[in-house]
Amino acid sequence: MTNAAIEVPEVEVTPDHHVTWEITETQEATVSVTFTCETTEITHERSVNTFGLDDDGIQVRLGEVARGVHNKICVGAITAQAEAPEVETPTEEA
Repeated sequence: MTNAAIEVPEVEVTPDHHVTWEITETQEATVSVTFTCETTEITHERSVNTFGLDDDGIQVRLGEVARGVHNKICVGAITAQAEAPEVETPTEEA
């Protein structure tokens, strides 16, 4: 039997992120949601399956997803979007 070691990088976890959400679109079995971390101002948009849930159930489900978003922000899996670089539009010189 051989012993193997796996080096696991240290990840700093910041537990004080506060994630809120806003439903941006509602469909029959899904809602589009924007999650916002108030600590880092990171936003994350995604669709959440809400099939068969009433309004209270949807809020519970969104809370569960928000906890997942919080964890992913803490470990760096969700980060702030890089701003798109400005592209110069060539102009015709007369």
